[in-house]
Amino acid sequence: MLKHLSVTNYALIEKLEIGFDKGFSVITGETGAGKSILLGALSLIIGNRAEVKVLSNKEKKCIVEATFKIDSYSLELFFQKYELDYDSVCIIRREILPSGKSRGFINDTPVRLPIMKELGSHLMNVHSQHQTLELNTGEFQIHVFDSFSKTLNLVSEYSCSYKKYKCLELECNDLLAEENKARQEQDFLQFQFNELESACLLENEFQELEKERDVLNNSSLIKEKLFCLDQTLSDEENGVVSVLTTGLSAIQSLESFSDEYKDLITRLDSACIELKDIAFEADRLVEEVTLDPNRLQEIEDRLDVIYRLMQKHRVNSVNELLALQKDLESKIDKYSSLEDEIEKIKNQLNTLQAELQQKAGVLSKQRRDNLLLFQKEIQEIIRELGMPNALFLVDLSTDDRLTVNGFDSIKFKFTANKGGELLELSKAASGGELSRVMLAIKSLIASSNVMPTIIFDEIDTGISGEVAGKVGNILSKMSKKHQLITITHLPQIAGKGNHHYWVYKKTDDHSTKSNIRLLTKEERVTELAKMLSNEKITESAIEAARELLTFN
Repeated sequence: MLKHLSVTNYALIEKLEIGFDKGFSVITGETGAGKSILLGALSLIIGNRAEVKVLSNKEKKCIVEATFKIDSYSLELFFQKYELDYDSVCIIRREILPSGKSRGFINDTPVRLPIMKELGSHLMNVHSQHQTLELNTGEFQIHVFDSFSKTLNLVSEYSCSYKKYKCLELECNDLLAEENKARQEQDFLQFQFNELESACLLENEFQELEKERDVLNNSSLIKEKLFCLDQTLSDEENGVVSVLTTGLSAIQSLESFSDEYKDLITRLDSACIELKDIAFEADRLVEEVTLDPNRLQEIEDRLDVIYRLMQKHRVNSVNELLALQKDLESKIDKYSSLEDEIEKIKNQLNTLQAELQQKAGVLSKQRRDNLLLFQKEIQEIIRELGMPNALFLVDLSTDDRLTVNGFDSIKFKFTANKGGELLELSKAASGGELSRVMLAIKSLIASSNVMPTIIFDEIDTGISGEVAGKVGNILSKMSKKHQLITITHLPQIAGKGNHHYWVYKKTDDHSTKSNIRLLTKEERVTELAKMLSNEKITESAIEAARELLTFN
């Protein structure tokens, strides 16, 4: 239940504070006084879009804050879901900054707009002219019928399964398309893979083969140079080792005279040993270097295969070819596994389809069980609202095709005249008749469901006189179970309210501001008399106003 509303810097509202109570509250005021502005401010609380143009003072932020009593709405799970502090009193605040940025808060915790909108749907139901037009849509019609039939929970379960089914169906179609494409590519991919696999490629093979080829191509030169090194070092007469050995023998007798001589002898001895080893290694390498034309040809052939593959696949190394081979293998394996994956999803789709058909069947039965009662009660309320010859019909059609609504589609049909042709609402009802049908639906749903605060704007479009009084009676009846707030221009409806708020404007030399206040009983008499007499308040208007309030 809405307990309090505070609005700052919104359109014509500079600063407004107003409290609300349970029961039936009516809001009246002259045209342009700001009644719709008040509704616009409330719409921000339930997550509607905010625009910077609503700022009265463009240099200050707009703040709309509403306090709700929520202990009867079973919203604890909602607050747990979004990690919000729960209390029996909930404060929702919306701020619009001069920059155009909008911020939302629930119990002082910043929240995203979709969360605010979700909570708002549990707390307030705002009926406007726009929603009356929604009555013409099939989705809205089936929703209100399901609400009356108490099938919304089943619809929600069905909807979750249906969404899952459609997602799986989309995934299956994507896989089938991928399988078809893969089938077309399969032979080519397999040919490329076989070609690479048969090449038996090894990591870094290309570089190693190039090195071996270079050695074979230069084997004569290598042998010559190695032999030269061996001779230079180990020749018995003029070799480096022989010369160093002579020098070492010459100074060995000096070892006892100084540690420095001893160190020099040690170094010469190590050099002789190292050079002998180098000579030995050079001799060994000379023996290992061979002239092998056959091996050279093998290497050239192998390099030619690898080079051709690299050119064909536009890569620069054997490692890249191996990566390509692995990728091709993966694609081929994926194609092989596609059939299994598709089969698995098809089985899931079959299971889900059977589940959906079962739920859709239950939905259809419950809808048909409530069809006549819904028609009868709507028609009775419509007749109470001044259309004694009106007929209302729910055209429920069913086929075997699963849709977002199960097997069923619904159309509300209507005629206001005796003997008239039953047509779809959009073709058969005028604006005033459509408003009364919507009121009938709202009142019927309100009587059978726990609903939040209900706010009506322009529900009295196209009605007057006795019918207005009957509309007021239905609204009053609705308010016994729900907090009801109605913006009206009809005294017959205003007189039915438990609480009467008056929206007014104040104008000075610089600006016009809107405000609202709760009227006393005597002020209500004056306001109703003004509404009855249009301009000059007459005694008869005063008496009529008192009579309207007395009947309340």
